[in-house]
Amino acid sequence: MKNTDIFEILLETDEFLALDKPSGLLVVRDRWDKSQETLLDLVCSYLGKSAWPVHRLDKEASGIVLFAKEQKARTFFEKQFQEREIEKNYDVLVQGETDQDGGSIDLSLSEDLDHPGRMKVGGKRGKHSLTRFEVLERFKGITYLKVYPLTGRQHQIRVHLQALGHPVICDPFYGSGRPYYLSEMKRFYKRKEEEPEKPLMGRLALHASQLTFSTPQGDAQTIESPLPKDFVVFLKYLRKFWGRGF
Repeated sequence: MKNTDIFEILLETDEFLALDKPSGLLVVRDRWDKSQETLLDLVCSYLGKSAWPVHRLDKEASGIVLFAKEQKARTFFEKQFQEREIEKNYDVLVQGETDQDGGSIDLSLSEDLDHPGRMKVGGKRGKHSLTRFEVLERFKGITYLKVYPLTGRQHQIRVHLQALGHPVICDPFYGSGRPYYLSEMKRFYKRKEEEPEKPLMGRLALHASQLTFSTPQGDAQTIESPLPKDFVVFLKYLRKFWGRGF
């Protein structure tokens, strides 16, 4: 694994680059703010040439993003995504305690014309969207899920989990957006008065953990991204203070 100043390189070959994107970084420039630096900018600077992301990851999410280093590889990988041959899974923390231990969410999605940049369930132009999930752990008011999107719509996981009644925590679009602090979990918590308390989790709690695909040589390749530090620390305190013994 190689490190740059902003992202980690999980695997690099002559044809592709698998990166570990931090939360808060756009993959490509969007239509809302064209001045922001993007992961694509950084990759092209690192390589000294053009590159192409063959899928997307939301700005506030973290985890694996795959880039093609040449046009032939770009076409090859994009075809796999279009034909749903690439397997993806995500670690996600959601609001509330789910009654189900797992299941599937089969709801079409379309652009929310009343809220540009967002998606919604249904609509005349809704596209088939399918997400599978399983419960890993339950805490007081929070559930830890492993999520498998079987289609690749914009904001699919976030909208589907909202429709299930369990939006991703810290999601400003489809949930409350509120951060979580140690002071609300730990009794008799004390902090320095002159220092504002930093949230344990203050960003979209969605991490792209694993990607399995075929290489141009025909080999199966699985890329894994470990949970980032904020996820690990938040889970530690959830288990300690809001675990099943609460």
